[in-house]
Amino acid sequence: MIVIINSGPLMALAKLGLLDLLDRLYGQVRFPTAVFTEVVRRGRERGYSDAFLVQMAIQQGKLWVIEVNNGDLPPDIATLPLDAGEKQALHEKRNSLVPILPAGHRDISLNCYTAQLEPLPYLQ
Repeated sequence: MIVIINSGPLMALAKLGLLDLLDRLYGQVRFPTAVFTEVVRRGRERGYSDAFLVQMAIQQGKLWVIEVNNGDLPPDIATLPLDAGEKQALHEKRNSLVPILPAGHRDISLNCYTAQLEPLPYLQ
């Protein structure tokens, strides 16, 4: 199965040392360039250990970065009150028709509904 992930759950799982859980549960886990920028680039600049773990998982082929440009976002997604990574994740979800792993807060779930997308259920 292929899923799209956002910054929040990616950083949380990396901090907990559970990135391998994504591979075991879902197979191929993808995230857009804005999520890469937020988690890896900015995280490395600040010395966050989770940034280095995510980068290593990318290099090992456990996580995949998808090239998404903000200029390609349709107006109904571009105008949502979300961060760039969340908007790009929604856009990629719509284009690829694969599930999105929820970010752990209601904003992205509500906006999945608004954009007529179905998020994956929360892990319990």
